[in-house]
Amino acid sequence: FISVILIYIFLLFFIISQIYLPIDYLNRMILEIKKQRFRLEEKRFLFVEFSNLQKALYEMGKLIEQQLIMLEALASNDALTNVYNRRAFEKFYNAMFIKNNMYKSLGLDATFSIIMIDIDNFKKINDTYGHDIGDKVLKSLGNLLNSKKRKSDIVARYGGEEFVIILNDTDKIDALKFSLNLLQHIKENVRIDLDGGRVLSITASMGISVFPHDSENKNILIKVADENLYHTKTNGKDGITIILNNTRYLIRNQEELENLIKSGVV
Repeated sequence: FISVILIYIFLLFFIISQIYLPIDYLNRMILEIKKQRFRLEEKRFLFVEFSNLQKALYEMGKLIEQQLIMLEALASNDALTNVYNRRAFEKFYNAMFIKNNMYKSLGLDATFSIIMIDIDNFKKINDTYGHDIGDKVLKSLGNLLNSKKRKSDIVARYGGEEFVIILNDTDKIDALKFSLNLLQHIKENVRIDLDGGRVLSITASMGISVFPHDSENKNILIKVADENLYHTKTNGKDGITIILNNTRYLIRNQEELENLIKSGVV
């Protein structure tokens, strides 16, 4: 009789711990998703079916969270340049990390690039021609960046005369080719009419960092791009700095990139 009771107790404990509690936990995960927040951590279960369902719910919750972030950011444009503002950029940037870390955890390729862009001699433009002309330069550059990005890319005004682009699903060569093309378009197309038939053209300096090659830490990845931008600004401007094989290179045109490729640097 005692043995029967013990068996019943064991079965009851097993049902509660391995069936009821996992179901309750999965139900709470669903409620968290419905509330548009996702704070529960993954757990291990005895039955693989529960584990698979939990993983699916976890990934679904993260994707929903990412989409909500993006939808919220859609209303966060910079009024002057018509690109996203810095607050929106940070939301997109966080969402990009969520997505790519999820891809990595699933064993999939995960990479994206950050391009920091700064208008060369912008203070001099404002001092010489006035802030109205400076605003026209910013607006013209914002329009150009929006026209050259792909649908999956994000363009934002990072602050002052500095812009930032998130290039989705790109390696270092892809990012360099895109940036070199952009550099040329800025020289040719950002042109502001001045009094007396004069035309003001500009150049830009850029710095690139790539996830996960330069860093898997989102703060460090931005810092690398910013340091590379600073390297361009302090070494003649009008170019792009990137780290290749642990060495910082300043590249100004397609020919220099092709030479690096031929030499085996990339």
